[in-house]
Amino acid sequence: MSKFFLKLSMVILVLMPFNNLLQAQSESKVQKPIYTIESSYSSNTLSYGLLDHYAIHPSVNANFDVQFNKGLNFYLSPTSLGNSDSTNRNSTSEFAFGASYQLRVNKNFSLTPSFSHFIFSKNTTALNSGFNNYADVNAGLTVDWWELNASIGYGYGKTTDYFINFAGNANIRIDNFGETKNALLLKPGIDFSFNRGSLLLLNDLKRTSGLSSIVKLYPNLTITEFLTSTIPAIVTFRKLHPALVTTVSNLLTRNRKTGSSKTPVTGNSLLADFVPSPVKGKLGLVSVNLFLPISYEINNFAIKAELAYCSPTSQTATGEFYATIGVAYSF
Repeated sequence: MSKFFLKLSMVILVLMPFNNLLQAQSESKVQKPIYTIESSYSSNTLSYGLLDHYAIHPSVNANFDVQFNKGLNFYLSPTSLGNSDSTNRNSTSEFAFGASYQLRVNKNFSLTPSFSHFIFSKNTTALNSGFNNYADVNAGLTVDWWELNASIGYGYGKTTDYFINFAGNANIRIDNFGETKNALLLKPGIDFSFNRGSLLLLNDLKRTSGLSSIVKLYPNLTITEFLTSTIPAIVTFRKLHPALVTTVSNLLTRNRKTGSSKTPVTGNSLLADFVPSPVKGKLGLVSVNLFLPISYEINNFAIKAELAYCSPTSQTATGEFYATIGVAYSF
């Protein structure tokens, strides 16, 4: 992993002078940094497959961003996340900070490497069992009023995973909206997410050798038997993965359906139905996401809202609508 970041650092160092030269040709003077303070609320939150899909995770987020005119960007972002502790009933906290650098190749094309680090509160078993560092490189192309993005990322910590995303969106800006100097910005788009796991905790843990071994040894193990069995291997696994135990328990209370016949989940449902055979090192389509962000700008102040729909590819998952509202001020 150290070699990966060493190579990434070398690429940034080599391209920074080139990027500065390109920008110097189009900028006559150095602009001041832009500071942005933003706060938002989301009705549900997806977090790289580590949270229980069978529970709703509302969140409140604050963000402080500093953008320099040479393409360098820093951010700090605390978040309060609902139903995300070891019981999936109480809130936990997350503090993220990171940086990115936009390499402007030409007017329409840019490369943006970035890095983020996450710090979680101690009562969040699921998030603390995942990765707390994330690095990616995004390639962005602007064609008229369309934006196309492709990114590859790597998360590491207690677990590791690779991510690939392809996204496209319109960029519609209406200045002097409503016969005022205000502006309305809409960016409807679609996103395709790939990784080795899934946005769902149960499918993500299909790569956990312990759970796969248990399902292989006990193919007829039911959900109730998994939660109550005194078999040493199962007892040990429950102690090591309390977040998964809670998720399996939630299957019985969320009125979900599974399988080709879409029958309701009961205590007699087979655990194997929720734990497909592991496919190590193979990237697969995880979800297709539709989103519609809207921003209304009044001078340096902005009111933001976003409607989104996540459609997981897993047969045991159902699609979810969620919404985000927020305000931002730049100076």
